[in-house]
Amino acid sequence: MATPAYLLLGPENGAKQERLQQITDNLKRTVGSQPETYRFHASDLDGDTLYTTLDNNSFFSDHRLVIISDIDVISSSMAAVIGKYLEHPSDQTTLVMESDNTFVKLPQITKHIPKDATIIFWELFDNQKEDWVRNFFRNQGVTITSDAISTLLELIDNDTAEMRTVCSQLALFWQTGKKKGAIDSDAVETYVAHTKNENGYTLFPAIASRDLKQALRILGAILDAGDSGTSFSLHSQLLWQFRRLRSVIRVWQETHNEATAFAQASILGTPYPIRSLREKNSYRAGIRAYTEAEVTSALMALEDADIPIKSAGDMTRLEWERLLFSLITQSGKQPEQPTFLTV
Repeated sequence: MATPAYLLLGPENGAKQERLQQITDNLKRTVGSQPETYRFHASDLDGDTLYTTLDNNSFFSDHRLVIISDIDVISSSMAAVIGKYLEHPSDQTTLVMESDNTFVKLPQITKHIPKDATIIFWELFDNQKEDWVRNFFRNQGVTITSDAISTLLELIDNDTAEMRTVCSQLALFWQTGKKKGAIDSDAVETYVAHTKNENGYTLFPAIASRDLKQALRILGAILDAGDSGTSFSLHSQLLWQFRRLRSVIRVWQETHNEATAFAQASILGTPYPIRSLREKNSYRAGIRAYTEAEVTSALMALEDADIPIKSAGDMTRLEWERLLFSLITQSGKQPEQPTFLTV
């Protein structure tokens, strides 16, 4: 008999997805056919739809697999629905609940999950990440220097899902290009920089950590690849991120609890919880680098930038560089004269 429910926790999404695939494969072997799969996000659940999906028999397959992501943000009413279902689960349904957190406070659900079905996938230690990358390339018949591995891990999110994607692409690039010798740091920087799509969301982490050099590099990539609408989208993306950062800092100042601050992140009153490891690292840097007053000042600078964008339809590269200089070094206040050159 299949396990009725699983709770897959932790930030290591690569291993988590491998475990989900194992569950799917085991169900296929057990019931003799591919399970019918349904995916939900915890914040979008409807009680009637969920209960019907979990409890009704399937007309299209012998078994159904129901996956709920970000279970940590589920409402108490939806948690009660799941808890009630798990009191008498269907033998034709397997429920898998996922969260990037390593612990969820949902007793109405967790009391029904078998201990061996609650699995935590911890982030790899730095030396484990290095070994993972080295072994991956070795299995592909490609060598890579230690410096190149360090560079690669600095440029990408370090869960094995993204590591596998980027390493696969880099290995293919190296092999099809018939490159000689080992992959070095320059090759990694060149490849990742040319294949990474930059936008306001990838620019924000550099601003949040007050890294002007990196921010200007990303800005240059955005403007070089953009069109006449680039300023509109870039401006709205940065405004969105700074509004979210202000809400995080406010909750952090009230509670001094990082998990609570991330869970209660919002924009103009609408909840936008921070879930991914990459986002958490960005906003963690923002909490350290900016005060609430400084974020408010930065928001005022961004709102002022809305005027030339709407009136002229764009901002020049120099205007964008001046704005970044102001956001990063002056927290939005206008500098007398930036001391950098256009890059």
